[in-house]
Amino acid sequence: MGSLTERAQQIGQWTLGTLGGFDVKMEGTSRFGSESYALEVWIERTGMEQSVRLDGDLTALGLISRLEYALDHFEVELAEERRSLSEAEARLPGYERRVGETFGLQDELEAKAAELKALEADLAANDNRDADPAAEQAA
Repeated sequence: MGSLTERAQQIGQWTLGTLGGFDVKMEGTSRFGSESYALEVWIERTGMEQSVRLDGDLTALGLISRLEYALDHFEVELAEERRSLSEAEARLPGYERRVGETFGLQDELEAKAAELKALEADLAANDNRDADPAAEQAA
């Protein structure tokens, strides 16, 4: 991006401004001692940070374009989340009806759990023999 911050390799975190009601933040960090410098930009969204990709030749106009693109897709993401919520709400009554019912494959589940426990005990016994050469000679 070639900013003054990047050229000076300043370390810290700054709020660049607000876009669409969301803070746009930047952080400069030093990696591997002071051999490498990284600059990150993101939109501080509710419950998450949305990273904005920076390239070495990114201009200020290019950064603005990427920020606008991210904001333009908020409505699409909101619609997708609403659709997902609607589908989950439609499935919920079926799950609620099954609460308290016995699991149809409970016997098979218990048999597999016992088989797993036996395998784990066998593996632990083998690990102990490998770790103790005297036990291996006695066997």
